[in-house]
Amino acid sequence: MSLIPAFFKKSLFNTQTDTSKALIPAFLKNVSISRDINYGGIGSISGVVKAGAQPLKRQVRLYDAKSGLLITALWSDENGAYVFENINENTKYTLTTTDNQAIYNDVIAANITPTT
Repeated sequence: MSLIPAFFKKSLFNTQTDTSKALIPAFLKNVSISRDINYGGIGSISGVVKAGAQPLKRQVRLYDAKSGLLITALWSDENGAYVFENINENTKYTLTTTDNQAIYNDVIAANITPTT
């Protein structure tokens, strides 16, 4: 059972099903495993959201720098730390941090290359 509905896989995410299940634990053998064939990879982008020296828990969004397509979003933890893992290391990204409390301006970082 995949966590992404089939109609999304074909229309939005352009996923590919991984049929090699040799390294998957027995309790996951019947789970459909998918990865994003455009934005999946071995790269990662991480950082800390802060206002001055104060870490903030805020939403962080990752976009494809060329197309502007939203790839994924997450919330930084209580220490302001975030990490986007398993992303395409050959793609440049734009990262935005949004202040849901409307105290600070949004922050944008452009042309970020993931580390491997």
